[in-house]
Amino acid sequence: MLYIRMGAVMLAQLYVARVVLNILGAADYGIYNVVGGIVVMFSFLSRTLASASQRYFAFELGRKDFDRLNKVFNINLLLFVIIIGSIIFLAETIGLWFMHAELIIPRERLFAADWVYQFSIFSFSITLLAIPYQAVIIAREQMNIYAYIGIFESLLNVVFVLLLQLFNWSVDVLIVYGAMMFLVHLITNGCYILISRRRYKETHYKYYWDSILVREIISYSGWNLFGAVAGILRSQGINILINMFFNPAINAARGLAYQVNNALNQFSNNFYTAVRPQVTKLYAQNDRKATMALVFSSAKLTYFLLLFLAVPVITFVHEILDLWLVDIPEKTDLFLVLVIIVALIDSISHPLMTLAQATGEIKLYQLVVGGLLVMNLPLSWIVLKMGYEAEYTMYVAIGVAIISLFARLIILKRLVSFPIRFFCISVLFPSFLITLFGFLGTYLTCYFLIKENSNIYMLCLAIVCSICLTLFLIVGMGLTRKERAIVLSMITTKFKRKCYMKKLKR
Repeated sequence: MLYIRMGAVMLAQLYVARVVLNILGAADYGIYNVVGGIVVMFSFLSRTLASASQRYFAFELGRKDFDRLNKVFNINLLLFVIIIGSIIFLAETIGLWFMHAELIIPRERLFAADWVYQFSIFSFSITLLAIPYQAVIIAREQMNIYAYIGIFESLLNVVFVLLLQLFNWSVDVLIVYGAMMFLVHLITNGCYILISRRRYKETHYKYYWDSILVREIISYSGWNLFGAVAGILRSQGINILINMFFNPAINAARGLAYQVNNALNQFSNNFYTAVRPQVTKLYAQNDRKATMALVFSSAKLTYFLLLFLAVPVITFVHEILDLWLVDIPEKTDLFLVLVIIVALIDSISHPLMTLAQATGEIKLYQLVVGGLLVMNLPLSWIVLKMGYEAEYTMYVAIGVAIISLFARLIILKRLVSFPIRFFCISVLFPSFLITLFGFLGTYLTCYFLIKENSNIYMLCLAIVCSICLTLFLIVGMGLTRKERAIVLSMITTKFKRKCYMKKLKR
């Protein structure tokens, strides 16, 4: 179900980005990305509490303590309401001042930018309120619900963009688009809330306050703060920084690169979303062997699930962008390649982050890793101040991501006696080899297909060949015999189940 969701989300994201860029133009598209980014800057608090919610819900489900689960939910929901109020206050004061005083927005577009900003605040608030309800769904591993709502959200996006394209609006189109995106967030997050309340008793709110539990959650969330802040600074913070040095068209190029990257990330994120609660539950049950086995396998598979699409996209980036977009903002291709490289490095780190969070002892982890990731912003500012181009902020991000990966391994060694050497041999080394052979094989066997015959049919053939080649390398060299057996067993089980269901219907 998650992969069906992924297909819908990916197609919708790519289509919506293409149409919206064409309708708004590079300047307005850049304004939308950077203005919406100001609100996202405040989301480090929500990410911190969201991470805490998922960890505590999964932990209590692993221990089968449903009474405590309800208490944790009630406290989390109350904390989220407090945070929503705080963020609205900050966004309407400091955020509004920053947008008018520091961002490069043409004077004639300030009115539209203000409306987009307000819609972004409303969208963010409703999304924040739905996080505890969504966390319960994920912790209970009800991925079909998560998938259905994701597919519904994708359809809404496409419908609203078609409306944007078909009608001549008397109001500014940028404002209309901002309003439509708010409606998408309102409807889909409302679905999470309503479904959770109907299906799960623990989401029925009753006022409850436990000072000890509140301090425990806030302490955990507080040490998670560095990681959440660092993620925002690396994405939206640098987006705003680029706007201060360059024109909005560069933000449009970077925004499009992240749109494609987000679509590709669905392949690995779907798998990671399903695995995350299992890691926490196994750790809560003190099953060290199963926990480590799951972390190792999921780190490798999360990387491979992104890699098999990343290889053709990076190799044929120019041809794909020409096919996808009408007017391509300058440096979109370079930003896309660099953003995907960062995503590949981070994909290996996701299960390591989950294991660290499952322990609950995250003070050292967040001080070190969060401190490293925060350095993205000052280092990028120095690079831009020295006169380098906008893409050098991504080179900084790649370097910091590599250092942070090894920092995570060292800290986990201290927290849970993590076997670093075995992880490097069984995960990092095969991942590097598959990446090297995947790119070399794709270039040698496929690139000349479109170099000699540059048309859509040959491009599609080259992409299919690249995906098949990379998958062959992953299955043949990247997976162990046991992992191949598990994957084969999962596929055959699903096939047999479908055949059985067809017979029942007959």
